[in-house]
Amino acid sequence: MDKFHRYNDLLRILKSRRLPIKLADLADKMECDKATVKRIVSEMRDFLDAPIVSNRNGYQLDTTQANSFELPGVWFSSGELVALLTMQQVLSGVREGVLADEFNELRQRIDKLLVNRKIGSAHLAKKVRALLHGVRGKNLSSFTLVADALARERQLRFDYHRRDNNQHEARHVSPQQLLYYRGNLYLQAWCHERKELRSFALERIHQPHTIDDAIHAVAAEQLEHAVGAGYGIFSGPAPHTAVLRFKSPAAHWIEDEIWHPEQQQQWLDDGRLELRVPFGNATELIMDILRHGADVEVMAPKSLRDAVRARLQASLLQY
Repeated sequence: MDKFHRYNDLLRILKSRRLPIKLADLADKMECDKATVKRIVSEMRDFLDAPIVSNRNGYQLDTTQANSFELPGVWFSSGELVALLTMQQVLSGVREGVLADEFNELRQRIDKLLVNRKIGSAHLAKKVRALLHGVRGKNLSSFTLVADALARERQLRFDYHRRDNNQHEARHVSPQQLLYYRGNLYLQAWCHERKELRSFALERIHQPHTIDDAIHAVAAEQLEHAVGAGYGIFSGPAPHTAVLRFKSPAAHWIEDEIWHPEQQQQWLDDGRLELRVPFGNATELIMDILRHGADVEVMAPKSLRDAVRARLQASLLQY
């Protein structure tokens, strides 16, 4: 482990404590010997003016300077760097680097840090890879303007190209939040025409322009309920509960998956896994059920079971 990581590790440990920590305990937490700890403490005191004090009870930060002292520059542990590069790959992969400009300056700073630590971002980036499937977004030119309106809490007007009927509609909205869901970006906004919260796929937003009026703000509780209650990207209440039973091997995959924050699951005596999922609009739920084919059976409600059966029968007619 390089000394820069040691500095960061030591400062993190000392900042998390109010009482002194013994040398032996500090060495154990830093996974090194006592002599290394003493050397790191000495270097930080001499070269970085770190307010580290010691007495017979151990080491701690001077309480008068503990909150104000920071290591110079931007510091990351190895784990934090990998996490940051992972996030960068995932977000820049939304659509061929749509966020590349926004990340460029940050990436240059990270490059300098990694060069100083003799790592190099190109080398580390090869160890992190994000495989994105089903990512849409042939047109994300609206991102910058939508993001600006969201940050400044200004209203928006735009032309929205609906997928269900292939029609264009003029929309007037108050942006509430940006969602990154299954590799795609959505704008959650209060629709002034519909008088309710709606989700808009960012790649379907065309010719957006900002209105210099404050947004119609939606309460955090209402927003959380609207976004989190329904199934998938569809907002609104979830008055129904789907009862799904999965057989092996799909059951062992489903056991670790989260389909809904309020889902319930249990193993049955016949070896199947029963999953109960709240939903309102069944569109996305049906798609998730169908991808498991014969490994899943819809037990309830009858309307959902009938809808899945109809989709399967329609598929068979094509073969």
